[in-house]
Amino acid sequence: MKKVLKIIIITIVFIIAIILLWRVPIYCKLKSIEVPMSSTEIETKVCLLDVYEFHIIGERVIKYDGGYESVYQYIQENNTDRKLKNIDISPFFKDWDDFAVFPSDYNKVSPEDYNEYVVIKYYKSLQ
Repeated sequence: MKKVLKIIIITIVFIIAIILLWRVPIYCKLKSIEVPMSSTEIETKVCLLDVYEFHIIGERVIKYDGGYESVYQYIQENNTDRKLKNIDISPFFKDWDDFAVFPSDYNKVSPEDYNEYVVIKYYKSLQ
C-alpha cells in the first residue's frame, strides 16, 4: 500500500511540474540568444495560443539604439544555427495578429522610437 501511495504522489508531482514548468526551456532559449551588450531588455514572455493553429510562442523584446538591421546582423553573426532554430527576429510592430508580448511601458513609446525596438520570437506549432 505504501508503494502504491508513493507512486501516486510521484505521478501527481510530476504532472504538476510539467504543467507549471513547460515554459522554462523556451524562456531559457530566448534568454540564451546573444544580443548587443548595449541593448536593454524590455520583457520576455512565453504562452500558448490557438490563433490559426495551436502553438507555443515566446517573445523577447529589446531596445537598441542601432535599430532593427544592426540587431538582426549581430544576432545572425553571434549565434549558431542550432540556437536560432524556431527563432524569428522582427521589427517591433511587424506581427500584430500574433503578438503575445507588449512591453510594460508600451504607452510611453513614441512612434519615432518604434525602430529601436526588436522582437526575438520563438514559434513552434503543436499540430
